[in-house]
Order: sequence, then C-alpha cells, then structure tokens
Amino acid sequence: MPRAEVVDELADLGKLLEEFRASCSEEIGSIVIHVGVVKSVRSGREVESFELVDEDGRGVEKLLAIAKEAAEKPGVGDVWIFCKVGELKPKDFILYVIASGESRQAAFEAARYALDQIKGSKPLKEIERFGKELRD
Repeated sequence: MPRAEVVDELADLGKLLEEFRASCSEEIGSIVIHVGVVKSVRSGREVESFELVDEDGRGVEKLLAIAKEAAEKPGVGDVWIFCKVGELKPKDFILYVIASGESRQAAFEAARYALDQIKGSKPLKEIERFGKELRD
C-alpha cells in the first residue's frame, strides 16, 4: 500500500527498509531506495540553509497521490515517500523514496517517476538561503 509522510525527523532507514520488505508481495524482485541530500552549491552559489515548509497542510496528501500514481505503473509493487520539513543544512538527508517492483527496471522507473513528480509539482514550499557566490 503506498505511503507518504511529512516529518520533522526522518526515521532510521534500515528499520524502514525492513518494514517495507515485510510488506512486499512474493512477486517482488527488487527494492530501490533514493535518499535526497541538501546540495552544498546550487546555481554557483553556496547554500547556507534549505527549508521545506508544508505551507498549505496538504503535503502528505500531495505526496501520497504521487506514491499512488507511481505504484500503479506496470510491474511496480509499492512506493513509500518520506520528506523532512524544517530548516536543513547542506548534506542533510531530506527525502526517502522507496519503491519495489517485479524487476529492477520497474522499481527504478517507479522511483524516478515519483522523484520527477515531486520536483515538478513542488508539494512543499522550498526556502533557500545562499551565502557567497562561487567561481571557478
């Protein structure tokens, strides 16, 4: 069953993976995990901090809709999305996407689809604070 959470702290990935695996059907042959990390440099500028805000209170609803769409793809078992809100620093973990499939291709495609939808629809408000401009 697709799952999505907006959290102040991301859960232990190992525990989530065990829970996810236990929920998988017998047909599953692959589990893919994406861990999003706050970038240190964006558009040539040093990132001081990055904040995600569930401004309209619908973050979970929006992420769950994305997880459900991804899970409906052929050969996909399930998709879970966990997103951390609040102020983050460069290299902090910000997002987990876990997807299963009958094949690794199906699992990767489900994870990629979910990530593309998250980046495209921006279900949470992003606030970036920059420091100095970096040059080559």
